[in-house]
Amino acid sequence: MGLFDSDNIWKRRARQQQAAQNPLTPHEQWEKELRSNCLWLAGGVLVLALSAGAVAVGAMSLNLTTIVILFMVGAYSVMTARQIGQLRKNEPELTAAEKKKAKKKK
Repeated sequence: MGLFDSDNIWKRRARQQQAAQNPLTPHEQWEKELRSNCLWLAGGVLVLALSAGAVAVGAMSLNLTTIVILFMVGAYSVMTARQIGQLRKNEPELTAAEKKKAKKKK
């Protein structure tokens, strides 16, 4: 279930039924994972940049709790960047139908 998807039982059942009827190809699943990881990485970098700016301006103090939280966000960002690298390295081949779709879009 996506972040903004409804938790309604009927809508959830309809999403599951649609996913069963139209399963994602390996390349579509790869694109979905890559997009998600890129968004998480951008969010982590944004949090670190805003926190560094707040500390520089004096709006946020550097105490132990802040340092631990920033360390965890930084470590998660590094881990996410590593996952993106692995995903890019293991990109699945496009099927013939997907290649035709890509040509039509261009």
